[in-house]
Amino acid sequence: MTITVQYSAQLRVAAGVTSENVAVEDGCTLRQLAARLAERHGQAFRELLLASDGNPRPSNIALVREQMVRWNETRALRDGDVVAFLSPIAGG
Repeated sequence: MTITVQYSAQLRVAAGVTSENVAVEDGCTLRQLAARLAERHGQAFRELLLASDGNPRPSNIALVREQMVRWNETRALRDGDVVAFLSPIAGG
């Protein structure tokens, strides 16, 4: 199945793309998708998205079908889902 992933802020810069389509297996969860993307986009992206223990950083927000999803939810993504990753923005 195919998921569309959208990135913002630092994650967009680290990924090098604004959005992309990603083929995933049936039953893929948000955490599994995050791990796959971290492997795909390299160390800088991994450090922004995942903590040193491999779990998603709680400061990042994930939206699935425009609804915020908690990282610990285990519901499976569905074919055609749009997942947006929002990283915190600092500055002033």
